[in-house]
Parts: sequence; structure tokens; C-alpha cells
Amino acid sequence: MLKIAVCDDEHISLDKIVDLVQGELRKLKMKHEISTYNSGENLLDASNINSFDVIFLDIELKTTNGINIAKRLRDNGYDKLIVFITSFVDYSVVGYKVNAFRFILKDTLKQELTECIQNIIAKLGLKKVNLNDLEVNIKDIIYIESNKHQVMIHLKNTDVYSVYDTLDNIEKKLNSKNLLRVHQSYLVNILYVENVKCYTLVLSDGNDSIEIPIPKVRYSEIKKKISIKKTLWR
Repeated sequence: MLKIAVCDDEHISLDKIVDLVQGELRKLKMKHEISTYNSGENLLDASNINSFDVIFLDIELKTTNGINIAKRLRDNGYDKLIVFITSFVDYSVVGYKVNAFRFILKDTLKQELTECIQNIIAKLGLKKVNLNDLEVNIKDIIYIESNKHQVMIHLKNTDVYSVYDTLDNIEKKLNSKNLLRVHQSYLVNILYVENVKCYTLVLSDGNDSIEIPIPKVRYSEIKKKISIKKTLWR
């Protein structure tokens, strides 16, 4: 389930954004839930603000600037995706200071939303993939390990699936920026990386912790890659 907030103080514009977002998600058969807000203040007051995977935020609000709302969201701990919608391109440089995921111009809203939604799904790992008749969401994969001719796929609900394949083939099939090969036998989802220490990668799904070995010769490289990827995620 993709949870979305849309904030725009113009009723017609708000409805248009919602209709277009819903249209794109229905094409992709993606389950979703959209909440709407007609002011930045109402958005900030939302008790479930941290449950949203992405916020579509108009910059030109009447009572305040969308950039300021985004700064307050970040200051309050919201660390997920913010997509700015604006009539002007001049805000792009300022917006990246609050880690904006995308800028969409209102004049080309319909055209740009298709790619934006696809990028959001890829970023969040919501894309479903088929691995030897096993259909999974990338975001649900904690890590994958290979053992001879079997590949074990560990999911966050503690399910473990076994498929006959190589880890190299699985990595190619998944083709996700969220997945990182840290070992000849392990592919991990950076969304679940909790710590890197003593040649060990610690993964956590919020309940249990899993330790994955990192080869000494690749330790510095892996640690740097994870740091970069985690920064990009934030």
C-alpha cells in the first residue's frame, strides 16, 4: 500500500493532482491511499504525517511557502519523499536543501507525473518482480543468500523462499538500486541496514537483527557505498 499526501490550497489544482496520481497508480495496479490537505498548516498538523511514503506539495501556497513547510517537515522528523509542484523553475536550487525528490511544473504536470510515479515506486522498492514464479515486492526483501544451486529470499514477514537459481541471475532480474551485493553469497536491501561494524553488516526489520559478513578486502568499499545510498535515501 502506497500512502500519499497531496497539499495544495487551490481546490481545482488539488483535485487535478489527485486525479492524475490515481490514474497513474491504477494503470500500474498499485494499491494506494491518498489524503488531501488544503493548507501547509493542516498538513503539518496531521497526526499521521510520518505514515506517508510521499508528499506532493505545492510551493506557491497563499499563507506560506511550500519550501518553508518542507523545512518544518524535515525538522519534525519526516524523512521520506517530497515532490514539489510549482509554476516556476526558480525554486529547484532551494528545494534540494530539503532533499526534494522531484520538481514538477504545473504546465507539464500530466506528462511528468508518469515518470515521477515510476521513479517513486522504484525508489521505495514497491515494484513487484517475478522470481521463478515467486512474486515479491523489493521493499519486502531484507536479504538474499545463495547456497550452492539454491537462493534463499528472506522477507520482512519472516518468510523465507527458496528458488533454484544463481545469485548473479537474481541480482540481474531484480535490478534495484536498493539492493547491494556485499558478499559473493549475499545481496542486501539497504533499507534494512542498521549498522556496519567489525566486518559485519547488521540488518534489522524492526524486530530481529541479522548479521551478514563482509570480506575484509571489500569492507571500506561496502561501508562507503552503504553510506552514500543511505544518504540518497534520506
